[in-house]
Amino acid sequence: MHDINKFKELIRASKGLNVLYVEDNITIQEKTKNLLETIFSKVDVACDGIEGIEAYVKKPYDLVITDIKMPKKDGISLIYDIKAINEQQAVIVTSAYDDANRLLELITLGISSFIVKPVNMKKFFYAIDSEVRKITIKQMTEKHIIEQSKMAQMGEMIDSIAHQWKQPVAAISVMAQAVNYKLEINGTIPFEEVIRTNNNIYQQTQHLVETIDSFRSFFRPNQPLESICLKELISSVGKIMQNVLVSNQIELLFESMDKCEINCIRTEFIHIFINLINNSRDAFKANDIEDRKIIFDASQVEDSYQKVVIITVTDNGGGIPLDIIEHIFEPHFTTKEATEGTGIGLYMSAQILKKIDGTISVENIKTKYGNGASFVISIVSLKE
Repeated sequence: MHDINKFKELIRASKGLNVLYVEDNITIQEKTKNLLETIFSKVDVACDGIEGIEAYVKKPYDLVITDIKMPKKDGISLIYDIKAINEQQAVIVTSAYDDANRLLELITLGISSFIVKPVNMKKFFYAIDSEVRKITIKQMTEKHIIEQSKMAQMGEMIDSIAHQWKQPVAAISVMAQAVNYKLEINGTIPFEEVIRTNNNIYQQTQHLVETIDSFRSFFRPNQPLESICLKELISSVGKIMQNVLVSNQIELLFESMDKCEINCIRTEFIHIFINLINNSRDAFKANDIEDRKIIFDASQVEDSYQKVVIITVTDNGGGIPLDIIEHIFEPHFTTKEATEGTGIGLYMSAQILKKIDGTISVENIKTKYGNGASFVISIVSLKE
C-alpha cells in the first residue's frame, strides 16, 4: 500500500476497532503487534489457541488475526471455537502452512483472508483494509437498523404518551373550570377547597412529569454503560408501554429480580423489552388469547471470576411455529405483513446484547397460564 492517503484513510476507518492477534513466534508477534498498533486503537496478543480463546471470551473483537501451526491449540481449532461464539467474526489467517486441504477447511469456516508466510506487507495491508471496510459497512448498517427500529416504535410510543397525558390534563382542565365557575357563582372559594384543588393539580402534574421522563430517556442518544437495577428498568418499560398493556388487556407479572443488576445502555435495553412485549401482543391477537400474561423473571449466579444474570420473558401467547423458530433472530425475518413489521426487532435485540457479552434464545414452553414462548437473556460480566 504505497498510497499514503489510502493508508491514512485506513487509520481513520480503524479508529475505535479492536484486534486480537494470535502468534506463537515471539519475534514475529512483537513486530506485527507494533505494526498493527499504528492502525488500530487496541491490539491484544496471544501465544496460542488456548490463550486466544481465553482472551476472546472476555470481550468482543472487531478482527481476529491468527497463525495456524501453534502449540497447545492450533489456529483451526481456535477459529472453530470463535465461530461457535460468533459466526460472523472477521478472521485473517497468516501461516506458512499452505496445504490445500487446510485452505479448503478455512474457506468452509468462512475466514476473511489467508496470507502465506513470509507475509508480504502489501498484501497484508490490503487484507486489513478490505476487512476494515467490511466492518465499517456492517457497523453503519447496524446503526441504521437501530435507528430504523426506533423510528418504527416512535409513533406507537408518542401515541402512548398522548394517551397517558389525556386523563391528567383533562382532570386539571375540569378543576380549573370548577374554580372559575364557583368564583362566578359565589364570588369566593373556601380556603380548604383551594388547598385541596391545588394539591390535586400538583399530583396530576407530577404524573405528567414522571410519564415524560420515562419516555425521554428512550430517545436520548449516546448514553454510556451504567449499572442498572433490573426491576427498576422493567418498571420504566411498564410506564412506557402502559397504553399498549391496558388497551390490549395484558398483565405483566414479576418474579424474583430484586437484587439483579446489569451493566447496559438503558435505552437499548428498554428497546429489547419493548420489542418482546410487542411480539407477545401480536401473538395474543393472532391466537385469540383472552387471559394475557407476560412473566418476567431474573436470577443471578456468580463465582470468584464472573457474574451471570439470566432473564426470562415468557408469555402464554401460544408459542412460535416450529418452522420459523430457528429463524426469528435473523435480520429482516418477519411473519407480518410488509406494512406491519420490519423483522429487525429480534435481530437488533441480539446485536445489542452481543455488545455487552449477552445472548438471547427462545423456546416454546407450557406454563400454568397456557402454552407460550420463553425468551432467555444471559449476560456475563467479569468481576473486578
